[in-house]
Amino acid sequence: MFVTTIYGENEGITWGCVKFFLKYETIRIYIFSYERIRIYLQGQCNIIMLKPTESELEILKVLWQYGPSTVRFVNDTLNEQREVGYTTTLKILQIMNEKGLAVRDVDQKTHIYRATITEADTKNRFIDDFVKNLFHGSAMNMVMQTLGNNKISEKEMNDLKDIIQKIENRDHNK
Repeated sequence: MFVTTIYGENEGITWGCVKFFLKYETIRIYIFSYERIRIYLQGQCNIIMLKPTESELEILKVLWQYGPSTVRFVNDTLNEQREVGYTTTLKILQIMNEKGLAVRDVDQKTHIYRATITEADTKNRFIDDFVKNLFHGSAMNMVMQTLGNNKISEKEMNDLKDIIQKIENRDHNK
């Protein structure tokens, strides 16, 4: 078995594609990005949207907040919250690189990693899955559950009204 990895960037979207070959037969192609990549790649692919693990998400939060960072900086930042070994951080970043969640810049003496997925795309992915799995795809059911379980301040109520107004205006302008 051998593996071919292709990375690219199109219109600011970083993507990666890995082909697994077994006895001259392509088994599966993975595309790593939360963006819709079908536009950019030709051919038939099984598209799998990867969702970061909790440890990967912790590292992504550091990369989103501080931008491209060394393993040492990521590890030191994580250690402000809880103790994490340097080699553990390094291994997770290497796995994230293989998955396409982060890329490594090897042009410099120290390896610098940067996130390939945005915070907004990741949040949207988690929220979409959350709503789909727990609320049968109904955002209204999720909002009603949340509002029913928690006391809401007047400011929060006004913010919600503003959001609803913006959505109504956006929908009317379409």
